[in-house]
Amino acid sequence: LPTFLAFVGFWYLLCLIVGRRATYSFATVSSHHGNYSVVYITTPSSDEAESLASALVAKELAACVNVLPSVTSVYGWEGQVRKDPESLMIVKTRLALLPELADYVASNHPYSVPEVLAVPVIGGLSKYLDWVHRATGGLRPS
Repeated sequence: LPTFLAFVGFWYLLCLIVGRRATYSFATVSSHHGNYSVVYITTPSSDEAESLASALVAKELAACVNVLPSVTSVYGWEGQVRKDPESLMIVKTRLALLPELADYVASNHPYSVPEVLAVPVIGGLSKYLDWVHRATGGLRPS
C-alpha cells in the first residue's frame, strides 16, 4: 500500500507540474500568424557572416543573427557535386522585411547566387516575438 500511495502521489505531482507548464505555455506563447520568419544564409567564412550579420542588425533588417561558424555544404554547381566548408547564419526578422533583406544580402554577398531561404515562424514566446518586432523597426504589435 505505501508503494501504491507513493505512485499515486508521484502522478498527482506530475500532473500538477505538467498542468502548470501547459498553462504557462499557452499564456505566453503566441502564434503571430506568419508575421515573422527565420532566414538561413550561408557564407564562405565566419568573418563574412559576422560582418553581414552586423549590417543586417544595424539596418534593422534583423533582430538577431546566430552565426554557426562551421557547417559543411554539399551541393550541385556547374555540373559537379561540391563539398565546401561554410558558415551558417540564422536570421530572425519580420516577414515584411524579406524582400529588402534578400536584396541587401544579394548586393553584399561574395557569392553570385547566395543562399537566402526564409521559413515562416508559426509561433513562439510572445515577449520574444514582440522584441523581434520592435528591434526591426516595427511598432508594438497588437
